Amino acid sequence: MAWLRDAGATCDGLAVGPVPTGRGMVATRAIAAGEVVARIPRGLLITREHARASSVGRQLRDAGVELSSSHATFAAWLCVEARRAASPYAPYLRSLPASYDGFALHAPADERALLLGTLTGDRLALLEHDLARDHALAVARARLMAGVDRATFTWARLCVGSRAFAVTIDGVTTNALVPLADLINHAPTPVTRWAYDQDAAAFTLTAVADVAAGAELTDSYGAKSNGQLAVQYGFTLDDNPADLAEIAGRAVGLPDDDEPAQALWKQLGRDRDPPAQVAAALHAACAAALARLPADDDDARLARPDLTPRARDFVRARRGERRVLAAWQARALAYPAAATARDRSAAIVAA
Repeated sequence: MAWLRDAGATCDGLAVGPVPTGRGMVATRAIAAGEVVARIPRGLLITREHARASSVGRQLRDAGVELSSSHATFAAWLCVEARRAASPYAPYLRSLPASYDGFALHAPADERALLLGTLTGDRLALLEHDLARDHALAVARARLMAGVDRATFTWARLCVGSRAFAVTIDGVTTNALVPLADLINHAPTPVTRWAYDQDAAAFTLTAVADVAAGAELTDSYGAKSNGQLAVQYGFTLDDNPADLAEIAGRAVGLPDDDEPAQALWKQLGRDRDPPAQVAAALHAACAAALARLPADDDDARLARPDLTPRARDFVRARRGERRVLAAWQARALAYPAAATARDRSAAIVAA
């Protein structure tokens, strides 16, 4: 906190302390809605461009190395910077978690089995694959990455993935590590919102509701499925309206008229085939996806007192996928009648 204030940050009225989920931000006084509770100057933000322009970023670029994502380049920067005794970010780096052992990536085989056949399991497998590839490329082609083991690179990658903000600075959309702000926890109904204030050249946290002294300050990580939350952030929500499932190769949420749903209808032949055939294709795709999931009662498993927090996250993610698939099955059964009614209405209007 002293390092932040010395660099021009304002963060009066809050402290880092224990919260129900571990560590987070707590109000040290009453805060009124509309009040800016923290302002972090641009100079303290570590952006994707900063990582790319760093020594290790240049070495990767000059070697023609294409990592899987900007988060991977960020991770390489973090591995190198954390070893620099004289790093200007040393106080921030010391505030980062020492371990992400509770995250999905470190789950044992018995817990991973809970994700068999799920989109969440596929997401986890892809992250693991990308980590192995990115680490091998970075240590082989960038001199500054020599000696960085897989565990350290994994720590850095999980750190960046769970803490970086998507912001627009000087008209450029980028990712940024934001000291202090990345300690705030997610809530479905947050009490703050964050933004980059171009005029003030600072990242700001503003209260959107009155906050009592001693209460936790929260924000929103966005509408993300439990699968994404479990893999990227290490937690889930009990009832998540943003859950996703995979149907016919597409990740879709609960059926509505949003863009992914429309794309799925089109893929299944809505524009070509009779409604009954489209519905049958959808029903079959849902049935196939459900058949890939473990035959298990998710609610009964969640009621077990011996369930680990990570296993609970996996079961919640799986339950959310089942719920989405079941809703699409119901949509498939209703679709022919609805389409027939629309056709009948159109004929009446035409007549």
